[in-house]
Amino acid sequence: MKFSAIKKASILFIVCFSINTYADEEEHEHRHHEAHVHGKAELNLLIDGTTIAIELKSPALNVLGFEHEPETNEEKGIVKQAKKKLSNYKNIFSIADLNCQVTEYEIESPYESEHEEGHHGHKHHDEEYHSEDDDHDDYYLSYSLKCENTNELKIIEIKLFDNFEGFEIIEATWINQTNAGRSELSSKQKIIKLK
Repeated sequence: MKFSAIKKASILFIVCFSINTYADEEEHEHRHHEAHVHGKAELNLLIDGTTIAIELKSPALNVLGFEHEPETNEEKGIVKQAKKKLSNYKNIFSIADLNCQVTEYEIESPYESEHEEGHHGHKHHDEEYHSEDDDHDDYYLSYSLKCENTNELKIIEIKLFDNFEGFEIIEATWINQTNAGRSELSSKQKIIKLK
């Protein structure tokens, strides 16, 4: 069975998080209860050979400044502008010139209509049933890039703080060919140091 880079990254992150959960059950419980915290987001990054895969999960409030179905033309415009920004990985992170090409891209936006997105990015809402355990409206984003000389990559700058006002803290987990780590990023500390 052949896995896409994004699926491979997801499997590696699940394994990585499972190990961390076993090692620190109490910390996992704390993170589980704060799965949807305004201002916070989760970023996973995998560098494997010539592939860089990135996944982002963020409350819609961080991206849009609101967390409800857009009602006005202004709010609808904000949703479209956010989609445009998120569709370019350079608005999410910056890396040295590695001659990267996007090979896969997927975004799930909570407020896109079925006509605009088709089956991609459309989140169905059941208005009759909504438990307190349900996730609020989140953005899910994944990219896979094919790049040259990824072994030369030492730092990655996260650009979300520059492009969206709602991000305060990003919990970043990364894995490369020789190392793995976690970083808590903010507008004052936007750099992931890989080496």
